[in-house]
Amino acid sequence: MFSCASRRFVALRLPSTEASHVPRRSLYKDLPITYTSTQIRTAAFSQRIRRTYRSAARDIWRKNPVFFPFAIVSIIAATAVSTYLLRRFYLSATEVDEKVNRFPPAVAKELRKALYSTEINLEPQKALEHYRAALRVATELGMHPWSDEVLGIKLQMADMLVKAGYHKQAVQMLTTVMKDAFKWAADTRTRYSVTLPKDKPVADPNLRDLLVPEEETKEYELRQTDKTMKKVIGTHLLIAELQEGEHLKDPAKSFLARRQALEILRQEIRYREARGLPALATPEEGDGWLNAEEVGHIMSDLGETWLRAGRPDKALELLMPSIAILRDVEGKEITCRQVVLLANIAAAMFDHKPDQQDATNKKRPPVTVEQQMQSSRAWALKAIEVSKMVQEDMRDEDCDLGCAAAADVLSAIADWRGADEEARKWLREEKRYCESANYAEGVEKAVTLLASYDRARKKTAKVQ
Repeated sequence: MFSCASRRFVALRLPSTEASHVPRRSLYKDLPITYTSTQIRTAAFSQRIRRTYRSAARDIWRKNPVFFPFAIVSIIAATAVSTYLLRRFYLSATEVDEKVNRFPPAVAKELRKALYSTEINLEPQKALEHYRAALRVATELGMHPWSDEVLGIKLQMADMLVKAGYHKQAVQMLTTVMKDAFKWAADTRTRYSVTLPKDKPVADPNLRDLLVPEEETKEYELRQTDKTMKKVIGTHLLIAELQEGEHLKDPAKSFLARRQALEILRQEIRYREARGLPALATPEEGDGWLNAEEVGHIMSDLGETWLRAGRPDKALELLMPSIAILRDVEGKEITCRQVVLLANIAAAMFDHKPDQQDATNKKRPPVTVEQQMQSSRAWALKAIEVSKMVQEDMRDEDCDLGCAAAADVLSAIADWRGADEEARKWLREEKRYCESANYAEGVEKAVTLLASYDRARKKTAKVQ
């Protein structure tokens, strides 16, 4: 190292000092001053640290061939455990606390434990114990038995059972909660509908509070019945999803749950009309009742499931009243959901064979296949007609998809009649609608069918 370093200096030959008669100072008088070359570099601090770590790593590996790998594994395991604990702490501090901050401290304490056993560390038995304890404390504190908070605890219990894989038990719990909620709402509305003569005051104060409640209490209770019925409808649809899922696979019960949800919705709309309220929630009600978006989703969900399952007869039982309700709800503000429902009705009509009618319908005059096709064609044309009535600011891709489905039905009907040119026309319309909605699969299907018509035409021309 020193030999290399010596070459970094400029070498100078100095005169000999053997001649004593020459003054020492004069020996250097005429020599230039020499400096260290700028090529000398001191090792950077990071380089020295790196060398030190390399040397230490070699020594550790050489001196501790067994302990060193064990130490590395321990560090990795400690890091993983720390990350897991931090994540659990974060979830506990955000998701859990966010859900319980509306409850009294005593209820929140039990709920926090229940949600921890649901969201963080799934333990169904512990979660149920804490949920039941939370409900018991809520009752002791005088919380309304059907308030948003208390009803939310009951629905959360069912959600926990679904997460734990107990789908049948979840359906049983939801069914019980739904029946109790429906009964409470109906009884409460009946009680507040009773009016007593003003000239006959009630002497018993307890009976007076029951029959002649304060106006504020009455408004709160009636408003709570609307919220509860909204949740009852949603619970029916949730039960339907669980019944038709891969765990239970009971389409019959799923259909009954959806039909019940539709019937309750129809009854609620009539009840609101009797009270002088619109079918949809007013701005003052907020989320206390269904808005247009929620009603539209319910209507769209009711029949599509049965169409995909190949049961057009069941689909029609739900779709026909759905379109009537949606028309009443939307009025002149038509949305693309009507287009989708009409197209689904047309598809169900096309697939529904007259021999699939149930026993009650068989008492009526039989419906021929020709009549069925005419009805299907009329519904499909109605879907395309209604799509033109949707205002531009309310139009979305559902309109194009609904029209594409209607055009597909019209093409199939034309093909059934042997009208190839009409079938090709509607296939081109289907392709155009699918392109507008950026639905690549629909475009590919239409192109394939058009190509098959071209091949059939060429084959027919050669034969002739």
